[in-house]
Amino acid sequence: RVLHHELVHAALDMEMNASSLPGWFNEGTAEWFEARSTGKRQLSVQERIFLQRAYREEALFSLAEISHPTFSGFSAGAAQIAYLQSYGFVAYLAQHHSERRVRDWIREVIRTQNLEQATRRTFRVDLTRLEKRYLDELAQGGP
Repeated sequence: RVLHHELVHAALDMEMNASSLPGWFNEGTAEWFEARSTGKRQLSVQERIFLQRAYREEALFSLAEISHPTFSGFSAGAAQIAYLQSYGFVAYLAQHHSERRVRDWIREVIRTQNLEQATRRTFRVDLTRLEKRYLDELAQGGP
């Protein structure tokens, strides 16, 4: 699993300067591919409960807040939330828009080196609206 995770980082870094990517995209993508390598297709019940609790306690970050290239300056608890929230967001996109579309999105980000443009082109909506939908689903206790 760790190898898959690190290979995603290496691939992103090879194709573009991964440090120019938001941390949530870089880590969320790596976590998503890591999970997929073991056949996991969505958040576990425990992960979902953890994120829903963090949402209720207002402990989640906005994507802007976790856009720094790494989470290295975060406390252990904050980093745990940031990693899981990032993975959860990418998993949300795969669940609601398809895994194929997530892979297309990643390719488009690499091709254009413009996350907002790639997001609008792939999902036909801006990143802010996708983030709101993800948070709304957490708030409602959805899948």
